[in-house]
Amino acid sequence: MCSPPLTDGGARLERGLGIPESADPAETAGCRVGRVAPDFGDPPDCSAAVDGGCGWKGELVTGEILDVRGAAPGDGPSGPGTDAPGAGRIFSAGRVVTGLLVFGPVVALALFIPLGWAHLSIGDVVMATALYLITGFGIAAGYHRLFAHHSFKANRVLKVALAVSGSMALEGSVIGWVAVHRRHHVFGDLPGDPHSPVRADSGPGATMRGFVWAHVGWLFASDPTDPRRFAPDLQRDPDLVAVDRLFPVLAVASLALPFFLGWILSGTLAGAFAGFLWAGLVRMAVLHHVTWSINSVCHIWGRRPFDTTDRSTNVAGLAVVSFGESWHNFHHCAPASARHGVLPRQVDPAARLIRVFERAGWATKVRWPSPTQVAALASSGSLQDLADAAGDLDPELPELPARPIDA
Repeated sequence: MCSPPLTDGGARLERGLGIPESADPAETAGCRVGRVAPDFGDPPDCSAAVDGGCGWKGELVTGEILDVRGAAPGDGPSGPGTDAPGAGRIFSAGRVVTGLLVFGPVVALALFIPLGWAHLSIGDVVMATALYLITGFGIAAGYHRLFAHHSFKANRVLKVALAVSGSMALEGSVIGWVAVHRRHHVFGDLPGDPHSPVRADSGPGATMRGFVWAHVGWLFASDPTDPRRFAPDLQRDPDLVAVDRLFPVLAVASLALPFFLGWILSGTLAGAFAGFLWAGLVRMAVLHHVTWSINSVCHIWGRRPFDTTDRSTNVAGLAVVSFGESWHNFHHCAPASARHGVLPRQVDPAARLIRVFERAGWATKVRWPSPTQVAALASSGSLQDLADAAGDLDPELPELPARPIDA
């Protein structure tokens, strides 16, 4: 099981990625950050982490970087109750855009079918599949494992490519997405978690209310996350800042591309709208709901072979379509690991892609979990099975130079 955090000179270190049940929430928040995104090295002129500078080293970061001094976790500029622009308006611009992204594909289907613009061709299927893979890997390998958790280091071309492809998934800009996700790990299923299904209320229907909230409800909440607190390292990267600012352009391009390709392939306006519908809106919606299912389904139902202090689970049925993200229980136990599916027969497409990047020399410092680490973190199962499973991704993996997930 995940071991409790240790202390070293008064600073809390999270070697085993686990936190005791009795830990104070404020201390827990600071402790968790050390393993959310291990740093590859801070700039020499980086200011102290407690002043909002150095980022994500466990021995430096405390709860002070996460919350206003003296405030409870979740309050202040990165928690509930924040007065963001438009926060008090029911139909703020942000909520309108969110509503269009959530409900737009359904409305489009209802409108396009009677107009004869919903004919599904082989070209539409190919376009939708290709864009789903490009944008899905952009989220799983790029936004999530590279930018949010520093599971590997990418060269500049790969870094920008993953940031652009992730942006075209229309799940938010790269810096904003990473900030929200890191906050989710820091406060996992505690007050301050932006999309936990664990709600204060109880009684009949509480589970389903939690599911709806974690799946889409939180998207409409006025609960902004401050990237200065949760993604200061990304804000220091000029390439990522540029891609972040280009998010609206990339979002439009993600939907315009299938429209014009459909027009070129079919030579008709109806074919253009069909491409826009299936390879644009429907493709986007499917990936959105898969991603949101990691927030909702993978915190309510599923298996828990690893002990964590949150309610993260593994859901095998989502593994392929989520690119391995649904092996969520191990991910919460070891957030910096480049591989999430570490047990036998756990398919992890994003990890395999990262291995391809590594072999090509585009990715370095990849944090592959060792057999010993996997076995030590497991709450049950055969030690030998777990050790063998850690080498399933590639027979050469155990022979690679070690870069521990908890280093």
